Amino acid sequence: MNNGTAGGPYFQQVVPVKAGKTYKLSAWVKVLGGNTGYFGVYGIGSASKQLAFGEVVEWKQVEITVTIPSDKTEAKIEIGANSITTVVFSK
Repeated sequence: MNNGTAGGPYFQQVVPVKAGKTYKLSAWVKVLGGNTGYFGVYGIGSASKQLAFGEVVEWKQVEITVTIPSDKTEAKIEIGANSITTVVFSK
């Protein structure tokens, strides 16, 4: 877990991907205290995606679907909160 530039905690991991393949990623999130969070796939150029969500009092599943460009072999998966808050990540 790290502290991001937006002031909130986040978790990130670079993973190998196959060019041209479509991936569906999901995570279970809970963000308390009236703050917001995000779940994203980065490092794949214009195919990068981010899903923002508000306060989540009960566990909620969030999903992103991305198609990897033909020139990419890695993607960065990141999930976090936009400010210092109570946040729980489930792997």
